[in-house]
Amino acid sequence: ENQVVALRTSNLLLHDKLCE
Repeated sequence: ENQVVALRTSNLLLHDKLCE
């Protein structure tokens, strides 16, 4: 479960960087 959350968080961060 923890790994899934971490993956989702990094995915959101990546999306944020791409959107900047």
